[in-house]
Amino acid sequence: YLQLADLVCMNDACEELQTLLFLLSSGKPVSKTLHSQFEQCKQTIEELFLLHAFDAHVEHRLPLVGGNDGDGMKQHVIIGIECRDIDTCYRVLSVLHRSFREKPLSFQDYINSPRINGYQALHTTLFAHEGMTMECRIGTTDMRQYARIGMASLCFTQDQMGLNDYLPWLR
Repeated sequence: YLQLADLVCMNDACEELQTLLFLLSSGKPVSKTLHSQFEQCKQTIEELFLLHAFDAHVEHRLPLVGGNDGDGMKQHVIIGIECRDIDTCYRVLSVLHRSFREKPLSFQDYINSPRINGYQALHTTLFAHEGMTMECRIGTTDMRQYARIGMASLCFTQDQMGLNDYLPWLR
């Protein structure tokens, strides 16, 4: 199912399946501490949005992951951020990089260079509170919709086109 979800660009479903598989294989529940750390990160980000008057919000969160990375417990959360337009996406990214320490080599710009399946967003991983990392996926409303349900988001609009128009690599 993971490969199928990835092929049709259902990135959120793919991440949720990966997290569920991890949780099932580890047999460990997500701790209350991790939930409270996530809420603290979310509140900090939303305060930054208010401070900078961004038309953006923390749109969703995927399941929290806690596991062993060899050096102890690894705590990681994936946060989706929905912005009004592309310019706001880049401004939000800039403020997040100034407010949190960025994990080296974690930034990926899928807006300027979309994935082959059409997915677009800005990805960055930041070090948050108490050693937790948070992967931020920043995109516009349309980009986030595409990430949620993939190509199906294109098939039922009034301005329908063929898949070749959306995914030129199919030609």
